[in-house]
Formats: sequence, C-alpha cells, structure tokens
Amino acid sequence: MKVFDWKELVTHARQHSPYYRELYSKLGSISTLGKLSDVPIVNQAEFWKANTAENNQVFTSDRTDGIAFKSGGTTDNPKFSIYSRDEWNLFTRYFGEAM
Repeated sequence: MKVFDWKELVTHARQHSPYYRELYSKLGSISTLGKLSDVPIVNQAEFWKANTAENNQVFTSDRTDGIAFKSGGTTDNPKFSIYSRDEWNLFTRYFGEAM
C-alpha cells in the first residue's frame, strides 16, 4: 500500500479525474508549488454535484473493490463516499492511530 505525498496526490487526481483536471487546470506544474495551501480549495457544492453514482467526474479510476457510503441526510440529495480496499485500510489505520 503506497502513501502519496500531497504533490503526488494532486498530480494523480489532475491526471485521472475530470473534476480535478478542471479544478487544477490553472495551477501549472505541481512540482513548482511550495505548499499545499497553494492548491485551490474544493467547493463542496460543485464537488457533490460531480460525485454521483453514474457518470462520476471525481473518480480517478474504475471502482472494482472496496466500500461505498451514501447519505442523503436531510437534503434528500444523495452524497457518495467510495473507498477502494487499500484506501479504506489506510484511512482506518490512520484514524485508529490518531485515536
């Protein structure tokens, strides 16, 4: 299981996700950025509009394993959080260590 540094993660997202390609289109070369705060902040409404069950624009690859969470909450507007097996294992490991 590989852990990405933030520049690798931003580069990967921009290369493989239509949503992040557009969001990061004005950044130029990622390697020249000095700090994570140089990367644009994700607009939550736009993110969830792009992160849908069909025709998803956020994903960086096809989903073949893992777990999906869906919540409509009180908005009746479904939101999806989908993790690959490796992402979920990494997330829970770090969460557990933080606890």
